[in-house]
Amino acid sequence: YRDSNLVKNKRAEYKAKIPLLTFDKLTIFGMNKNQNKYVENSIRFKKDTLSVDKLKPEYIKISSDDKIKSLYPQAIYNKESNHFTLDLKAKKEKNLFVSFGGVFSSRPINEGYVGLQYNMLGRVALSLMANSYFGKLHNSVSGGFRLDIPFVLPFYWKNTFTVDGWDYFKSKDTFFEDTRPSFLVSNDQYFKTELGFPVSFKGKIIAEGTAGELVNKYYQTKEFISIDTTDKTRFRNFSVGLGYDRNSLNQKQYANMGSSFSLTGRFVRGKEHFAPGSTSISKNEFDTILDWGQLKLSFVQYFNNKKKIRFGFYAEGVVSNQPFFSNYTSSILMAPAFEPLPESKTLFQESFRAQTYFSGGLKAIYLPYKNLQIRAEAYLFQPYQVIFEGDNKKAAYGKKWADRNYLGSLSAVYYTPIGPIAFNANYYEKSDEHWSFLFHFGYIIFNKKSLE
Repeated sequence: YRDSNLVKNKRAEYKAKIPLLTFDKLTIFGMNKNQNKYVENSIRFKKDTLSVDKLKPEYIKISSDDKIKSLYPQAIYNKESNHFTLDLKAKKEKNLFVSFGGVFSSRPINEGYVGLQYNMLGRVALSLMANSYFGKLHNSVSGGFRLDIPFVLPFYWKNTFTVDGWDYFKSKDTFFEDTRPSFLVSNDQYFKTELGFPVSFKGKIIAEGTAGELVNKYYQTKEFISIDTTDKTRFRNFSVGLGYDRNSLNQKQYANMGSSFSLTGRFVRGKEHFAPGSTSISKNEFDTILDWGQLKLSFVQYFNNKKKIRFGFYAEGVVSNQPFFSNYTSSILMAPAFEPLPESKTLFQESFRAQTYFSGGLKAIYLPYKNLQIRAEAYLFQPYQVIFEGDNKKAAYGKKWADRNYLGSLSAVYYTPIGPIAFNANYYEKSDEHWSFLFHFGYIIFNKKSLE
């Protein structure tokens, strides 16, 4: 028989003699000198010693670096200093990454994807990147580079050039072919430069600038034939933006754990050139200088992360003094869009676009098995003022807070090792067709547009 109090006291005495796990020295090995220095500079010792709690986010940050394949830590005790040395054996990731992907769907939004990335690691890390999306709805080519610089204040510098194309008519009907002419074709080409500064290992502050040309070709009437020519609005523009982004969601799409928060301010200035088509009321070309500011916030939070029944909350808002373009169609095309569902980005929906709006939604998710989830989602879209078509095809404002719109979705999603298989029944209150049924295998993800 052993006295429990005696055992408890001895354990307390033993623990009191164990030195605190604090580190006063860092040793990196396993790669060449400059590559080891990159890892060392990325793990910042802000003081003479670093506790294990303070070290954890630094370790996670460098472990998630796609240029580093693995880190093997070992703590070595130093009796003289009563602290530990952290030995890290680092292994470099391969230089070249080639990725393939895409989506197969019951609607003609089928898409292929190819991505290339070549990494060069020294005291700084340089990544050369290129990707291509190709399909009936969306085609895009993007290329550029990213420098990761582990200074006292670490940051990255990323530059990309993107050519983007959208054809919304071909995406509207079911299955694979549509012989009628497109009612809207949007082409967007732009250069973007971006500086990013980490905030812990989940967030970052982003400063960015873009310069490019956005060309929309469209009809201002639904009564057109194949020999008609489209109106064309060209908007040559530049923009600057500053934002904060934090993301801990567990999936790229159909997440059910974690949260995300984004707040971005942007200023846009550009020159609109309008060229009329055969169905246009206006017969003259003209140019207009336009500029505006915009603030956008989005927030997602999931609850009951370890339960089979989980809930989520979604909020999004845009405040902007964006002016009208030359006509209603070009104005609604350039207005910010509310797109909370995977299918939303594949549709051009006038009733979910406004220069200033607030929106929110609730999600209920049931996980009967590990990779299977049943999702129910409902959203409210509340524009400050609805944009409607006024006299002579010009844009006009409705009454303040007078109108709103609803959408919802019921989905069954199964996650495979290469992407989700999903069946969606989506409801759009004020669309010509209220219900949309969609099957897709793969992620419905695209390159960002220039002014997003």
